[in-house]
Amino acid sequence: MITDELLSYINKQLEDGFTKDQIKETLTSSGWTIKDAQEAFDVVDNSSKKEVGGIGGEDVKISSAVNQIQQPIANAKSIALQQSEVKSNAVSSMLIILGIVLLLGAVGVYVYFIFF
Repeated sequence: MITDELLSYINKQLEDGFTKDQIKETLTSSGWTIKDAQEAFDVVDNSSKKEVGGIGGEDVKISSAVNQIQQPIANAKSIALQQSEVKSNAVSSMLIILGIVLLLGAVGVYVYFIFF
């Protein structure tokens, strides 16, 4: 059953740059059926297909233009998140190695002064 809340949620997620597949996955993991999600997308698509006069009398669909812009934005967000995770892992690894080196150095100095 499609609700106004569901339609608002889908519109908001599309505006924020999420793809239809990402939104459908979230909806189905939240308990919505695939049928309800698809029907809601059909309603959203039909309501957003406002036609604008184009050059030479051709009509341009706003929704397709928005989708062409949203996909690269979603991809860029995903790539930025992956790069952030890689940098975070590298920094964590370097801090662990530095801690081990300092610990070994301190043990070496201790042993040197105790036994020599």
